[in-house]
Amino acid sequence: MEATYTFKNGLVDVSCRFVDFYGCKSESTTQEMPAFYCIEPFNRFVYYGGSSPWTNDPNLSYENKLIFWPDAGYPNFNSTENRAAFIGEYDDSFGIGIYVPSEPAFLAGVY
Repeated sequence: MEATYTFKNGLVDVSCRFVDFYGCKSESTTQEMPAFYCIEPFNRFVYYGGSSPWTNDPNLSYENKLIFWPDAGYPNFNSTENRAAFIGEYDDSFGIGIYVPSEPAFLAGVY
């Protein structure tokens, strides 16, 4: 596994490469890509899962009671804007976000 981190325009750009030397045929299954886990105080997971992405629809989805992900049964969320964030307790709290242009399915939990 190889990961390259570079700074571009004030952001971190991450490029990952995986090589499989195992040689066996694999089965199709879901992956934890992207997997998004955070720690307190970023305990509110917010994303847009509606049917009108990128229209400034104010109806965001909030998950306020996420727990340790294996205990929660590996909860998946469908973000139709392919982005999500963990924020603090209040709507004006700062947080950490992720955007993956090609993937709307997120696995998320709090540690």
